[in-house]
Formats: sequence, C-alpha cells, structure tokens
Amino acid sequence: MSINEEEFNTLSPSEMKEYVKEWSCVCNEYSEKWHYLDSVEKEINSQIQTNALTGLAFCCNPCVGSTTSNANTQLSQQRTKLKVCPKCGSSNVAKVAKYFKKQ
Repeated sequence: MSINEEEFNTLSPSEMKEYVKEWSCVCNEYSEKWHYLDSVEKEINSQIQTNALTGLAFCCNPCVGSTTSNANTQLSQQRTKLKVCPKCGSSNVAKVAKYFKKQ
C-alpha cells in the first residue's frame, strides 16, 4: 500500500525513514506509464558530484579529467532517461510521488 506526499509529510521524521519514494510517471503525449525510485536518481547525482570532485583533485592529469567527464556524460544521460517517456522520448511528463513502506 502506498501513501501520497501529503500523507507522508504528516509523518514523524522516524516514521519517514520507514518509507521509500517512488516516482509514478505518465507521458502526456502517449499515456505511457513508468516508475522509478527516487533513490536511483539521488545515487546518480551523488556519483556525478563524486566524479566532479575527483576530476578537480586530478586536474593536472588529462586522462582522469577525460574519464570523469565521459562518465558524467553517461550518468547525465541515465538521469535524463528516468524522466522521459520510454516510448517516445518526450519530456512532457506528469510525475506523482508515492511512498511505500520498506519491507
């Protein structure tokens, strides 16, 4: 059973930790439906930041800079892919957050 964002926001901080956030997406062009976990997007963003910091730490080494840049490009593409229609590639999408209790 899921709860919506309004219900989630009434929970205590300790209760909130018992839930995972899922995005329910619907393409406004083709009515295609798909879902993804918010944690997947957060992990991608975290990896992009880590790669950027690694690139800064090794700024004098062009091989590291090139590698992290290529990795970030692929990660950005993955992040974008989560948010666009898998059928038509449209970004005209309606998203609703749903929360599920961890099992």
